Amino acid sequence: MSPGAGMAGRGFAQRAGWRSAAPRLAACVVLVIGIAIVPAAPAPAAAAGPTAPTLSMVFAGPADWSMYLRWSAPHLSGSAAITGYEYRVQIDTGPYSLPAPLAAASARQGPAPCTAPAAAGHGCTYEVRATNGTPGAWSTAVGLNWQLPSVPTLGRAVAGPPAGVATLSWRHPKTNGGLPLEYRYQVNGGTGWSAPFTIDPTSIVAVPGVLHILSAPVPCTITGPVTGCSYMVEAVNGVGPSGFSRTKSAPLSKPGPPTGLSVVTDSVALGTGAATESLSWVAPVNVGGQVLTDYLVSTCATTSGSACFNTSPGWGPPADIPGNPPATNAVRTCPEAARCAHEVWSKNPSGKGWVWTFASPTPPTALAATASTTTSGQIDLQWLNTFDPGTAFGHYVLFECDSSQACMNGDWTNDPTDAAPWTHVDLSGTATTASYPCGTVTACLFRVGYVDAAGNIGGVTNEVALVGV
Repeated sequence: MSPGAGMAGRGFAQRAGWRSAAPRLAACVVLVIGIAIVPAAPAPAAAAGPTAPTLSMVFAGPADWSMYLRWSAPHLSGSAAITGYEYRVQIDTGPYSLPAPLAAASARQGPAPCTAPAAAGHGCTYEVRATNGTPGAWSTAVGLNWQLPSVPTLGRAVAGPPAGVATLSWRHPKTNGGLPLEYRYQVNGGTGWSAPFTIDPTSIVAVPGVLHILSAPVPCTITGPVTGCSYMVEAVNGVGPSGFSRTKSAPLSKPGPPTGLSVVTDSVALGTGAATESLSWVAPVNVGGQVLTDYLVSTCATTSGSACFNTSPGWGPPADIPGNPPATNAVRTCPEAARCAHEVWSKNPSGKGWVWTFASPTPPTALAATASTTTSGQIDLQWLNTFDPGTAFGHYVLFECDSSQACMNGDWTNDPTDAAPWTHVDLSGTATTASYPCGTVTACLFRVGYVDAAGNIGGVTNEVALVGV
């Protein structure tokens, strides 16, 4: 083979090999070209937070240890709707706190705590931002120091209830300066204004059913020719006092009436028919700011069942019950067959207040007796019903005494043996008639009494005497 033929052969072989490899090369080229033309997935866009809100105002309170913030919403909410607000706070010139949520998600104002020292010149600076899941930009910072409270409004001053005391009622300040409050008062009892006194915080109560009204008792000592004390109140916080309110006077007054007056018949003297009645009552709550000096107790008797009034002539002279304090009980006598009203006056140097009530139950009346025309020695009795049956109708009691006995003795009590020498007979039913055997020589004396369902005794009727025939 000639060299030329060899070269030609290699050239052919090379060309043949090139041809045989060409499909593989083409495939590789196609694969490389396919990878190059597939586009890459774009990166997700970052979520956008809201723009900065405008923090327009910070003011102290109204809650203790807090500031109230007011802002307007951001111009742009970002990539989603606003879901809430956060704040951060700087105490005086210290570092800002971590963000904390504000109470309301969509409110334009809200309280934020401040723990700056409770003194003048200390306070907090705030920034606010909105969030839509992504926190937005912070607002411009706004700061404020603690403030003085505003002046409370003193509504009224009332002498008492206890002696030497007045009760003040006031509306608490519109602003507390952001700090807890205490209250002070000044008093003038006739010789000028006192120094400020702190009102005991444990004595201050909210007036029931009225918002923002506080009430507390304070001392009142009369030292001049006046008839009461005058007062002013002020609020004080860590920054200082608010200044005093306008003046209110608490004039001394007469006491209120006693309460709960009750009357119980303890016993009835069967000889005279007079009832012994025990009175008890509760001292008045309001004594007009003065010492209660005494009680006056009066009794009025009526046999008609009608009421006794102050204009009626039946009221007897009052019994005086002095003391310091005076006793809250008395014993009075009610005459035969009478219904008695009792009046109790509480008294101090300015006057008196009163309360009155009847004894309950009351006696039957108008007892009459006749000799029986059908039964020898029998006495038939009849009477008028009780005016007041008490707790509920109970029963009548017949008393009889032989005139030869010591009939001026004997008492009717809840112990029947106390009636001797009178005979005690409990009657049944509601009838106002009864019969009783009596001898034909010696007169029999009769009275009828009444007991209510609770066992309380009333008085007795008039006495009648008759001999059987």
